[in-house]
Amino acid sequence: DAIEFARAVTPTQRRKRHLADGLPKAPGVYIFRAADDRPLYVGTSGDIATRVRSYFTAAEKRARISEMLAAAERVEAVECAHSLEAEVRELRLIAAHAPPYNRRSKYPERMLWLKLTDEHYPRLSVVRELAPTDRAYLGPFTSRRTAELAAAGFYDAVPLRQCTHRLSLRTVTPA
Repeated sequence: DAIEFARAVTPTQRRKRHLADGLPKAPGVYIFRAADDRPLYVGTSGDIATRVRSYFTAAEKRARISEMLAAAERVEAVECAHSLEAEVRELRLIAAHAPPYNRRSKYPERMLWLKLTDEHYPRLSVVRELAPTDRAYLGPFTSRRTAELAAAGFYDAVPLRQCTHRLSLRTVTPA
């Protein structure tokens, strides 16, 4: 069994195993980088060192990851205070660099967000883009249905208006 297990590790995985050396045993984001320093893959973990080491074992069977490991020259780690911060950083890095080996979150433009509108009587609005001037968003959501379910939960907890008519301070409307 031990011999079969050892054979399952590819020569590329053995040759690149040193990339996992010296990484922190802390939550955060890890970035596999190519020789030209471009990000190939961005991931997150509660223990960066253990997660990155797992790429070099027989348990890793994804062909695309083997291809990525062949191109990788180094692994960069960004420690985070907790897993939520790591997940947010991961999404931002994937959106900024579009690493070729990330499937999850590869298309951030398809994500939906809940935004508090800038009106006298604000409401929640489902949007696809984040404006740099706006500060408060909830999300991301992978579908309109999940965004609307989150909005419904938010409406249960916070007394915000739910109608979609634009309201004015000067003009009386039936809404």
